Amino acid sequence: MTELRNQRAVLRPRPERWAAVQRLGLRLALTALSLLGFSTFAAFVYETPAEFLTSADFNGDSIPDVLVLDRTTGNARVGYQSPGGVLTWSAPLPTGVEGVTGCTTADFFQSGSNAVAVTAPAFNRVNYVSLADTNSAPPPTSVALTTVGPHSLVALPAALGQPPSSPPWLLAASSFNHAPSERLELLQWVGVSMTYSLANEIGPFDRGNVLELNTNTAHFAVGLVRGATNDTLHIWQFTNTPSVIGVLSNLPSASDYVFGRFNNEPLPRFWFYQAGGTNISIRSLETDGTQFTFGPPISINFTQALGRVYIVGNPADGSAMIQFSDGVQGLRLPGGVPSFASKYSPAAGKTFTGIAALDDGKFVLLNAPTGTVSSVAAQVMAFDGTNYTQVS
Repeated sequence: MTELRNQRAVLRPRPERWAAVQRLGLRLALTALSLLGFSTFAAFVYETPAEFLTSADFNGDSIPDVLVLDRTTGNARVGYQSPGGVLTWSAPLPTGVEGVTGCTTADFFQSGSNAVAVTAPAFNRVNYVSLADTNSAPPPTSVALTTVGPHSLVALPAALGQPPSSPPWLLAASSFNHAPSERLELLQWVGVSMTYSLANEIGPFDRGNVLELNTNTAHFAVGLVRGATNDTLHIWQFTNTPSVIGVLSNLPSASDYVFGRFNNEPLPRFWFYQAGGTNISIRSLETDGTQFTFGPPISINFTQALGRVYIVGNPADGSAMIQFSDGVQGLRLPGGVPSFASKYSPAAGKTFTGIAALDDGKFVLLNAPTGTVSSVAAQVMAFDGTNYTQVS
């Protein structure tokens, strides 16, 4: 394990680079987003009580694979996808971090081949691990931060508005600092850990994910700021002085969210809910060219408790999969009106543990014996708005 604790530096923006970023401007980035829409592949990182779930191209064959990372042990299992949609699963691959609270993926080591970054407050560093080989992983590259107690990570390949670079930028949220305790550190590992900027948050920045532009002019960091009585969604930009450019306040405590595009709309819709609750609030993302705002909510009420909400399907016209204790239910938004499919239930003695979206409308549906929270098996599925089809 290589530790770079004593090889840190603060990266100062070069004048010519900073001038280019300023010329690009946040207004251009937001205008591009409103006109051209979302990137075709910026996989959302889901969290369950036992696992992190996401998809990325880990072996460089341009086909997304699925990642199941155990939170307790930090071991990663990768389902490498074939062109026909068949998964070949790796042995458990150690990341060197136990009690994982932050996980993200990007091409940290090699362009076109994603690796995983993981962290935990007690670990107090970030480990980068290549997952390119089916049954082995090299020793992690361990990087120290200038902040203390990292708990959430977001990969931002084009954080500063430039075309994606290799290695990409990494945003780490840390909670054990002197006042203010919550700090956001934007860094880049280039053989040593280079901190670009530090920003203050008003509370723990949780459930971080990347909001990516189609034109690669800017990537934004999205996360929930936990409060004493309610939560707030913040969208951060880093093209100029780091700042919050999107806010949705007064969310219920312990909220979760997911976002995706529907009906070929230029901007995504955000789905807010609480695991164990019975309500989903759907709000469209909007922009006036200077900041993000949210449209009026569409509320959906259920008669049983929710597990998790996942977005699957075509990147421009997706579907939601609502997880319940007895199965999953597909939901579409034609014309912005919720349309439900029948429920898809697991085999007797099984329970669904989570979902990871792939490509071409496919997704991985994970399962385990009833009463078990860690995934032990998977099937590749497709959903057309009405019917569920098992691909492999």
